[in-house]
Amino acid sequence: SKMTYRAAAELAGMRGLADQLARAALGYGGRIMWDVSRDDEYLVPLLEGALSALGPDDSSLRVRLLARLAGGPLRDASFPPERKAALSREALEMARRIGDPATLAYALDGYIPANESPENTRELLALSNELLRVATEVGDKERAVEAHEARVGRLLELGEMSEARAGLEAMAKLADELRQPAQQWLVAVCEARLALLEGRLDDAEALIAVALELGERAQSWNAAVAYRLQLYLLRREQGRLEEVKELVQRSVEEYPTYPIWRCVAAQMAAELGLEAESRRTFEALARDAFSGLRFEELWLVSLGFLAETAGSLGDAAHAPLLYELLIPYADRVAVIYPEISTGSVARYLGLLAATMERWDDAERHFENALKMNGRIGARPWLAHTQEDHARMLLARRAPGDDERALELLADARSNYRNLGMNGLAERASLVDQPPKGGPRRQD
Repeated sequence: SKMTYRAAAELAGMRGLADQLARAALGYGGRIMWDVSRDDEYLVPLLEGALSALGPDDSSLRVRLLARLAGGPLRDASFPPERKAALSREALEMARRIGDPATLAYALDGYIPANESPENTRELLALSNELLRVATEVGDKERAVEAHEARVGRLLELGEMSEARAGLEAMAKLADELRQPAQQWLVAVCEARLALLEGRLDDAEALIAVALELGERAQSWNAAVAYRLQLYLLRREQGRLEEVKELVQRSVEEYPTYPIWRCVAAQMAAELGLEAESRRTFEALARDAFSGLRFEELWLVSLGFLAETAGSLGDAAHAPLLYELLIPYADRVAVIYPEISTGSVARYLGLLAATMERWDDAERHFENALKMNGRIGARPWLAHTQEDHARMLLARRAPGDDERALELLADARSNYRNLGMNGLAERASLVDQPPKGGPRRQD
């Protein structure tokens, strides 16, 4: 079909048929708005050529070309983020002027992925609600599935789990009606993300395999990345990081414009005790104040991995900047759309504050993380927070810290074992116990 659309676009261009060129370019781009198509050299020139041929006047075709360009290929890190934001805004404003609901749905579907960042979460949740309403009104089930996915991710980031679960159920029902691999893949990935977050590791393993099978039939690049990220997190929770070490290293090389893989590599090396390797990767990421990590949908999880790395390395030099970057989002849950969620952002702030020996701040953040992870049912992340909090208390050793640390460690071990995370339960058992009568910090 892509070859046919390219041939049609070439004929339309030679004959000066702007509308037909636009339709051919849109057909070539496919119906999945957020598909970046990183390995496709023709998509961007086709869309840009069609835009040039149409001219600047308002039209439904211009809206769709702008939205597809901004919501898809311009999201790659090789393009300046300002351009995708500007084009998506132009498309949405034009669609509102035109007043056609189907065109508006298309523009909204392009605007949301083009503007993903923690700063825009609440705005995009409102636009996702609008997209769901408009797509339902015009009977566009594909756009409605996208609306549900966008809503679910943002509700999860805000800790609104009952609404997020209901949205995922509605999304799955629509995907079943469509019976198309792309939407079925998206549902399976979201369901695997939820299973991982809740600690249903056996369910997650099965869903990850299902998602890969579906994705290879529809969104092969996205399916491969989602599979690798989810498998990494699963093996980490199972205490089996050695099994994915080569996969992570290969991903760093194969996805150079996807810097989250370098964050994963730094964290993984630190957890495996490869301190020199972890520090090299971490220092490279820290250049220019971590500016290589674009402020987009991967940002919260990426910085969470780096916070864990800084804590493991005892890197008090970079911890303050990471802390300042994350503190505005202390009440959030770290999420990647649609692949993984790594629990309360407050946990990462606690790790960074502890690294800086800002003990009172660390305690406050850990307590908030315990509440958030408990409330949203993020059982693995609750156990991680209990263990981290205990380690902080044993380092501070103020009056009462030893007793509280022992309680937290016991809870962490129990939670790990209940989830089948026996390797991590054993690790928590090896945390240094406070010596009786040992020195305490005097307040």
